[in-house]
Amino acid sequence: SNEEFQTTLLMTVMFNATNTPASSRHFKRSRWGPILLRRVLAAVLVAAALAVTSIFPGRHERRHTIIWIVQAFSTSFSHSPVRSRRHFSLFSTTTDTDKDIADDHVKNERGMRIAIVGSGAVGSYYGARLWEAYRDSNTQVMFHMRNEHYDHCTKYGIDVKSYDGDMSIPPEELLAFQSTEDMADYVKEKSDSNEEGEGIDWVVCALKSTSLDAVPKLIEPLTSCDTRVLMIMNGLIEDDLVKMMREQHESKGLDGIGCKAIYGGMALICSNRLSPGKIDHSYGGKLAVGVAFSSDANSGDKWVEEDKKAILDLFDPATSKVPFVYESNLRRGRWWKNVWNLPFSGISV
Repeated sequence: SNEEFQTTLLMTVMFNATNTPASSRHFKRSRWGPILLRRVLAAVLVAAALAVTSIFPGRHERRHTIIWIVQAFSTSFSHSPVRSRRHFSLFSTTTDTDKDIADDHVKNERGMRIAIVGSGAVGSYYGARLWEAYRDSNTQVMFHMRNEHYDHCTKYGIDVKSYDGDMSIPPEELLAFQSTEDMADYVKEKSDSNEEGEGIDWVVCALKSTSLDAVPKLIEPLTSCDTRVLMIMNGLIEDDLVKMMREQHESKGLDGIGCKAIYGGMALICSNRLSPGKIDHSYGGKLAVGVAFSSDANSGDKWVEEDKKAILDLFDPATSKVPFVYESNLRRGRWWKNVWNLPFSGISV
């Protein structure tokens, strides 16, 4: 309804207007001056946005107009001058997305094996960007798909329409599997069983938060003591996941949780799966990641430098299309992401 739309937009712009404390050292350098002026301009944007309801009667047109207004507002009031439309200043730690990315990246001879579990709007987008970045290397990006999405993609591939540049994965180059067991069997067939370290290096899980209980069993065929798991899911889910994976591992008389590390991913993105195999990326795309569990960390520590380096190396070839931030405090990052979700949840899933 129009009331829901107006309330959602009001929450959005007010959050962006107040995300910098007046006492912040960044505020003193702000090119917009006193905080009162910021609030006045916020009110002007609210009034302009509310007018959208009468100008655009269709929900689809209103949604895209909201995104444009919020993007303009966010970039205007970011802590530092915006150098790219992909820069969205939400987290305290940012990276320069406009830096030159070297064409050649150091990779091991075998290359990595990356499993995308949950190939919906978010999983398919980030998986496709990783596939694009590693296409000319020995690294393999595999997708776990189901039902009509699997049927369509194996025939026609994955098509991504993005404001950061369209791309597609042709069906003959797409590694798609209907079960994680099939994916694990494929890796075993392609591996030299006598070679240490063979297996899946990364599992990127992008399921709905309501599917958290199914994650340990679903990814179990894909994980080993050398596998790192990245969870791109909403909510404070990491503690529960670590507990469930530990219990599952202990039930078999084994120590640990069955993988090398678990990361929490916060995706600031507007992405929709329009139909099987069709992904529409209309806004954002920034990914912030922190460590939830590390088998190498000492008691009291969450992570070690090797964990940070591993995730940075994974996304380094893709940062021209996926702005990436390492979040040293995962709880802080999760809190920011939940706040960011609040205004958008009223007009999206």
